[in-house]
Amino acid sequence: MVADLAAAFQVAAVDQLVAGLEVAADRSGATTVAVVGGVAANKALRDAVNARFRGLRVVIPPFDLCTDNAAMIAAAGWQRLRVHGPDVPGFDVDPSLAECA
Repeated sequence: MVADLAAAFQVAAVDQLVAGLEVAADRSGATTVAVVGGVAANKALRDAVNARFRGLRVVIPPFDLCTDNAAMIAAAGWQRLRVHGPDVPGFDVDPSLAECA
């Protein structure tokens, strides 16, 4: 039952993503579509995009380049911890990235 639920979710998610990409490509007149990020590692999505957009240039990076942003954020956090040490409890958040400029 769990496997069936997961498979049904994947089918629904892939259908939604491909439909949204189709709308965007049609509205913009795109000649190239790209699937990137962690979601691009999903074989069902890769296959569906390649099948649906046969007339367009489809760009999907190799599996080893389809990383999740969580890994990137963790690496940035680790580097910040190494340079600045731990933050004190109750620290303020600065989303401006001014520290990195």
